[in-house]
Amino acid sequence: IGDNAFYNCETLARVVFPSTLKSIGDYAFYNAYGSNVLELPSVEHIGAYAFYAIGVTDALELPEGLKTIGDSAFESCSSLKSVAFGGTAAGENEITFANVETIGKNAFKGCTALGKSSDVTKHPLDLSTVTEIGESAFGGCTGLTSVKLKSGVVLDRLAFSSCSALETIENADAYVPKRAEDKNDPSCNPFGGTKYQDNLDKNDR
Repeated sequence: IGDNAFYNCETLARVVFPSTLKSIGDYAFYNAYGSNVLELPSVEHIGAYAFYAIGVTDALELPEGLKTIGDSAFESCSSLKSVAFGGTAAGENEITFANVETIGKNAFKGCTALGKSSDVTKHPLDLSTVTEIGESAFGGCTGLTSVKLKSGVVLDRLAFSSCSALETIENADAYVPKRAEDKNDPSCNPFGGTKYQDNLDKNDR
């Protein structure tokens, strides 16, 4: 699907994507999708702003073969609650990123419902296959409580900034900053504005 294919088609209802589809271009469904579920059976690449501010209210179902999620691909999808891969039905608080290697800048920024659940059990956002996470990729995802990172993952500045409920981050101390100069700059802290960082700061006092 090419760039800008359904740009700003606000009345577009649910779309059935073919199993042969491999790539979705930049801005392809920008502000243009109103179904409660989005299923992408075979895509390997999702372009920048591809599904920016779409109206998905429940589940995002992505294929196991997906490798790249572009900049701002799902930014401002404020009602998106869950993400699942490989045809597995997305549970209310299930968030897995199996086989994804790169998540771009602002990819899920402002997805404030992501990870929210009435269930008191905390389900981690599993990013253990991801090798690089872009600037503010999950910024402002206030529903997230727990994240599992790959040891040695490259994090750009503010990757999880303002995720105010985020308290547990596995392998947080084993990340590599995208720019060496960002490591000791508080304004670039990938965990700034999280409960995790607040607890670290309290322990350092």
